[in-house]
Amino acid sequence: MERQLVVAHADFNPGRRLHGSGGEVRSLYAELMHNLSSRTKPEGGALTTVVEKFITTTLAEARKAERKPEDVIHEKLEALSELVMGYDFASVIAAYWRAYEKDDDTLKANAIRWLRGEFSAKTDARAALGVREIINDAALYDQLKLLARFTRLAGYKGLLICLDELVNLYKLTNPQARNGNYEKSCASSTTSNKATSKASASSSAAPRNSSPIRAGASTATPHCNPASRKTPSPATA
Repeated sequence: MERQLVVAHADFNPGRRLHGSGGEVRSLYAELMHNLSSRTKPEGGALTTVVEKFITTTLAEARKAERKPEDVIHEKLEALSELVMGYDFASVIAAYWRAYEKDDDTLKANAIRWLRGEFSAKTDARAALGVREIINDAALYDQLKLLARFTRLAGYKGLLICLDELVNLYKLTNPQARNGNYEKSCASSTTSNKATSKASASSSAAPRNSSPIRAGASTATPHCNPASRKTPSPATA
């Protein structure tokens, strides 16, 4: 945070994983958003702060350039639209800006709910915000990539995520669930290596059994040792 990064952390457990179809991945994402912190909000809950910093920074740029605020905001959000789910993400940020201008607390709350992954039905999200998609188990990496880019647009240096207690993935007794989580971990490690070769990503020392997600990469980097996919013994399960 002293390096002007936005930081989030979460612990893996049976209900919070990288791979799943019963809400486990969305639960992990929601925990990360709950623990999102910045220099001014070191204890977490900084998602609203990040969104409002984007808005106030953009409004200041519009005034300085003597341009319409909505033109500058939409111009910046165009950088998100090229990514998967970027159009909906940008639409939610634009909705928050409209609520900010009109002092509409209900619309603000709905926008933050969507960004936190708290909508469970697409119909509810569409009624509240006019978007077609919600954050589900399949959207974790896409959303983290969007959030990483958005933090840069808001004036931060990037996004750093730490996932701890990776040992809980090893302890999964269902082979399909365990292998699915390993494959997600390894795929994200590959993505991280490619991304960090193109962008300057900040890193920090991480605790044992933790996985840092780098600022420019938005993907985790755990060890990918095929031998570690063995079924855990009863003593460790």
